Amino acid sequence: MPQQFNKRDPQNSVMLQKILFFDYYFTVLFFSLIAKCKIEFTLIEIVVFLYKGYALYYPQNNVGIEVFLMFLLIVMQFARLYMGRLGNLTEQSSYLLWFFILSLPCILFFIYFITLQTYIIILEFIIGIMMLIFMFFELIFATFTYQRFYKMNL
Repeated sequence: MPQQFNKRDPQNSVMLQKILFFDYYFTVLFFSLIAKCKIEFTLIEIVVFLYKGYALYYPQNNVGIEVFLMFLLIVMQFARLYMGRLGNLTEQSSYLLWFFILSLPCILFFIYFITLQTYIIILEFIIGIMMLIFMFFELIFATFTYQRFYKMNL
């Protein structure tokens, strides 16, 4: 006797998946790929930090702190995108919850980098605003998707 499978419509969000897809590649562009490593650091940001370090006066230790915060942002941003993608594709609300939790510090880091860092270059400001726009739409679509997953599990 053939097995009976539970047939139901998929509940994942195509729009959320599209935005996560484009945000991932925009993030890779921002944190451009060096070799074929999974942990990328920005060629753009390396050039910007080199320019700022040589052309502008930095208070002592600020460059090191800002580079450390950038590395922390990279790790959290890719973990956030991975959790959002995994939660959407597997229709598990727990991964989307982690996506929400990791989004808050990423938003704060991007706000720091576009408003509070020692020297703000227009390129960093534009890219930071674009990243915040991506995150805004991701959070909107993830909220609706999370509600669907939560109702589905009741």
